[in-house]
Amino acid sequence: MYRFILGGSGSGKTKKAYSDCISAAMADEGSHFLLIVPEQSTTAAEKEIVKMHERHATDNIDILSFNRLAYKVFDELEIVNPMVLDDISKAMILRKLGAEHRDELKVWGGRFDRPGFIDNLKSMISELYLYGITAADIRGRMPFSDRQLQNKMHDLCIIYEAFRNYISGRYVALEEIPDILASNIHNSSLIRNSTIILDGFTGFTPVQYKLLAAMLHFVKDITVSITLPEGKIAADCKEYDLFYLSNDTYF
Repeated sequence: MYRFILGGSGSGKTKKAYSDCISAAMADEGSHFLLIVPEQSTTAAEKEIVKMHERHATDNIDILSFNRLAYKVFDELEIVNPMVLDDISKAMILRKLGAEHRDELKVWGGRFDRPGFIDNLKSMISELYLYGITAADIRGRMPFSDRQLQNKMHDLCIIYEAFRNYISGRYVALEEIPDILASNIHNSSLIRNSTIILDGFTGFTPVQYKLLAAMLHFVKDITVSITLPEGKIAADCKEYDLFYLSNDTYF
């Protein structure tokens, strides 16, 4: 079963989600409760749960981000934690690949030494991973773009494919962790029959949706809190509307 807790900013969604989680966890101490929040919110969420809990403890409630959940499952299943690339390593690899493929690049050949270029390219590749976009997807859009954009997309495909080939079998990008978790979740006793609470997210990436879809087959319940006043729920919400992301997540 899944349910939504909806309301405007400051309406008490988080307090409601945490209170319900604590009550259910105390009533069913043999079950597992996973409170999943954004990475930067885990400490604050843990403090709030301890503050609200009548025992001032977390007991059978784990407060995790998606990536921390992944590592917990990897430990449970005795999967060797993948060697994750940090930002400095990514930048070094991209600089190396830029030099190796310079002659193939139409626009970016001489830009890898420019201040900020590597950082921008690193961020772009992270976004591609997050949204599950492949080089083939980019090539599929090229015929619909102008010549200058086509050249940039051509260069992006070359570097992106070279990057993925280079790290394959050696490292993983941080953005791949939820995808790896999704492929192993069926073996996890931690996930099976647990209750999931998602709080603090403005939306989810396609990779996270894939993970949530996998979870739905095995968990007992999922609760999602969304900043969306009830009067603002609209299936035809436009991209420029204030609650577009919330509506998109809800539907």
